[in-house]
Amino acid sequence: MKKRTLWIGLIILSLVLSGCGKPKFEVKYATLSGQIIDATEGARAPIVGATVKIDGQVMSMTDGSGWFQTGRFKIGVRELEFSAEGYSSVSLRVNFTEAGDFWLLTDEYEPGQIPLGRGLIGPRKVYDLPVVFGTGEVTIDAQYKIDRLLLIPYNTSMTPGTSFAELTVEQDGIQTQKYLLNSMPLTKSMATGGEDETEAFYERLREKEREVIQAQLGQVDPFGVSRDIRFGTQASDPPSQEVFYKVIGNDYEVKVNATRIDKDKSDFTYIYLDDEVDEEFENMLQYYIEDLEQTFNGYYEKLERAFGPPPAYTDIDGYPGIFYLLTELDHYSDGPYVAGYFYGGNQFPKEDIPYSNEKEVLFLTTYRNPEATFKDWLENTKSTMAHELQHLINFTNRYMKIDSYDQLDQYATETWINEGLSMVAEDLVMDWNNPLLDGERVIPYLMNPAADSLCTWGGEWADYAPAYMFMRYFVDRFGTDKIKELLHSDQFGLDSVVSVSGESSFAPLFRGWLTAVYIRCHPEVKADFADYDHYKKDLSNIVDENKEKVSLAVEPFSNDISIPDTTGQFIELDGFSSTKKIRIVINGSSYFKLRALMFPVAGEPSFKSLQFQLQRVR
Repeated sequence: MKKRTLWIGLIILSLVLSGCGKPKFEVKYATLSGQIIDATEGARAPIVGATVKIDGQVMSMTDGSGWFQTGRFKIGVRELEFSAEGYSSVSLRVNFTEAGDFWLLTDEYEPGQIPLGRGLIGPRKVYDLPVVFGTGEVTIDAQYKIDRLLLIPYNTSMTPGTSFAELTVEQDGIQTQKYLLNSMPLTKSMATGGEDETEAFYERLREKEREVIQAQLGQVDPFGVSRDIRFGTQASDPPSQEVFYKVIGNDYEVKVNATRIDKDKSDFTYIYLDDEVDEEFENMLQYYIEDLEQTFNGYYEKLERAFGPPPAYTDIDGYPGIFYLLTELDHYSDGPYVAGYFYGGNQFPKEDIPYSNEKEVLFLTTYRNPEATFKDWLENTKSTMAHELQHLINFTNRYMKIDSYDQLDQYATETWINEGLSMVAEDLVMDWNNPLLDGERVIPYLMNPAADSLCTWGGEWADYAPAYMFMRYFVDRFGTDKIKELLHSDQFGLDSVVSVSGESSFAPLFRGWLTAVYIRCHPEVKADFADYDHYKKDLSNIVDENKEKVSLAVEPFSNDISIPDTTGQFIELDGFSSTKKIRIVINGSSYFKLRALMFPVAGEPSFKSLQFQLQRVR
């Protein structure tokens, strides 16, 4: 194996010396021109001094005739913003697929014209209120055509803190609603002591993994010598008897003697059973081991296609498959228990981690609650296997990309992404319909959508619900191919999600998710909001353990609304059919943003948002 590694190194060196390396890609550029005009009916006058921004950077200002011409910018998906003092800004995302000079086209206006409303807009499906320096307002020329509104105030802060804002709604000059928005945490659904202890167990594993990576970064050659050189060649098939070390509480060196029990001797599944498991469990398992083995093989194939396999260069044990140890793990007096875990420390040699198993190994509990049947245990174990296998694939793809302490800090913020993807994996292996997730993740979110921050992982049971809901939306919207892009991204944390999505920032992605949640919970509006209906999961027919339907909670009329960081609330307002003008105002922290959905009165055609098309001029 050393010879093969040496030859590979010499080949790579010769390629580099011969001038072969990374291919050079031509960077292509585009420009944008047009005229910004006053959209007031009958006016359409040019607006002088209007600003054109691309990805947040000022690229041009309009001249005396309202025309502008930007400088060059790289092609790709770009966030455009057109604004002028005293007018409502227009923001849109445009994909420049080729080099050239472009302008925008829209119905009812001349080519290149971009209309701005003077604080007044017509009814439209969706409107994002621009909040600048803590202030934003818009007047909707309703003309008795709007029946009701959905307001989605959301908090774009990425860290906990105290922020406030005031949201008011006026109908024909009379204030009818007033809300005081604050970022204070809501009272979460009470977790049991066992649930808290279970999450504390997983949080300790994450911290241990980060400590291991940090220690590697301090070495001269981080993540150093290849597995081939360090371990040499392994046997073609794992042994029938094996010794493992499992984690119980804070003890990482609990020794387990185990026997291999899978019958087909698959290349990808090695199932071991703790020799000290009780006789009743062992006897029952004999009837289901083939089912379990076939399921593990099938799930591995599905997740390998969607997530990719663990990289060969991180393969520490030399075997192509995954070890699974069935053994009793932590469980608590009030019911909750550790169903399974993956620990990244097992990917490192014993010289670095004394009780490393030096294997790609997942631990799955043999414990089951007294009221649970063996089949209950079996189904939970299958789902847990998929969840933990994603963690293994995620860790082995991500940790080798970390080459600085700053990147390690950024990697530490990925917990919500990692956990969200593991729950998506549970869905994926069951053909996107896993009832266990409905009860544990979907229902808690629908009942209290602002209960817990999406991006701030607090090491609590409540963290999982928004993480699942967002990552399921992300995969449904952008496709399973984007999972591999996330795992292989050279960026970390939120930056990786935004980059892979193609959005210019997190805000449009975040509010798009919140909008999709509402639409999927209300199938009667799906047809009118098809452009925002990105969930494939039906959220309108979720039932609880009593078979009662669970609906999305909307904020009742009250003065105070809690919206912690990276959460949003849903406010339904009706009674607008007799209203000529609606004014919406936000004053306060710029962290708070607002999206409004407008619904027409009966018999009125669906509202249309202004749609732009890109046209190449030359």
